[in-house]
Amino acid sequence: MSDSDKTYVVLTFATVNWIEEFTTGKWESVNIGDRIIEVAAVKIKEMEIAEHFSTFVALDGYYAADIEFSYYDINRLGIYPEHLIGAPSLEEVCKRVHSFCEGATIVAVSSEKRPSNPYRIFCKEAEKYGYVFDNPLISIYDVYLCFKFKGAIREQEEPYETLSAIRLSGLLPEEPDIEQILEKYDIFIFSNLYDKKDWYVRKDALGWALAFAQLFIKIVCYDEEEMEDDAHSEAEKTDDEYNNSSAEEGFPF
Repeated sequence: MSDSDKTYVVLTFATVNWIEEFTTGKWESVNIGDRIIEVAAVKIKEMEIAEHFSTFVALDGYYAADIEFSYYDINRLGIYPEHLIGAPSLEEVCKRVHSFCEGATIVAVSSEKRPSNPYRIFCKEAEKYGYVFDNPLISIYDVYLCFKFKGAIREQEEPYETLSAIRLSGLLPEEPDIEQILEKYDIFIFSNLYDKKDWYVRKDALGWALAFAQLFIKIVCYDEEEMEDDAHSEAEKTDDEYNNSSAEEGFPF
């Protein structure tokens, strides 16, 4: 099965770890650890976006009306506590995402095992509710870097194998800025969530997930086309070598 025949799910998250809570008559800063407050998922089938969903996530143990997010998180995410009013619990979201990802390869922004990686945070929380994400996992960064690495090998006209490219991807420069990558491929982040409080359209988790899905599709499709061209060129080269050999041995063409 080629890469383009598989099913993929792109997952993105929004997290916070500090809130302002009104207690004992005043607002106090509280470190709540890394908590998921938004999840988006985009499914790719046959290299086309098939379906998607996104949702805010309620903060277990806190009432949205009684907390505030830091200015840093508000500016970074464009999310206010009131966005979480009526949102499903993390357990409900984990159940839905687990079902949505069944049989698919998961595409996360990063596959790093660092504790602060949002995907790792989500998986750890999901396990508490009995949902284990043992799906194959790839990173959109890894896909991009390996694609660029194989492109460099092609320019040198050297044979390559995908696994070798993945192992050697560590030789590439540090991860580039993701927004620069998207801009390079003419992919723009959009959102249907209009923030009435500050009058701007924020880049929400679904907007990011759809952008990453488009990037993934473009890279995989282009890469497979290049591989087909390489195979065709190699076949022509083999035929030419055989024909030349036959001519030297006196065989008719």
